[in-house]
Amino acid sequence: MNKSQIWYGFLEAGKRSTAVVVDPKINANMDGKLYIFNQQRNQILEYKKDIVESKLRDLTEEESQLLPTLKSSFELALKNFNIESNQSLPSTSTPVSSKENLATTKKEEKIDSLDLGIDLDMDVDLDLEND
Repeated sequence: MNKSQIWYGFLEAGKRSTAVVVDPKINANMDGKLYIFNQQRNQILEYKKDIVESKLRDLTEEESQLLPTLKSSFELALKNFNIESNQSLPSTSTPVSSKENLATTKKEEKIDSLDLGIDLDMDVDLDLEND
């Protein structure tokens, strides 16, 4: 793993094995921890360096086909990542492409912005007693 370039690889962790991205810019001056983009979770997560380093490996030739998706997913997660609060906004699914993810986000925004005319603060008196 080159310490000055973004590294695309694989995390061997049993059922949780996944393609990953390590960006040295977000890992500068991090003692004992690594921030790694986890494609399965579609988030940049904090890992204990001494535990995770031995589980990282280069992508195989077959896994290299994941690079376009891995790169675009990582770039999107990086935009939402805040190292100070160690949070990245989770996605409900791994996007196939940035365009598809953007389309999904726009659909969700439309649904969220719909005014259904329902007053959620109204009082409802239900008569639950049986006569």
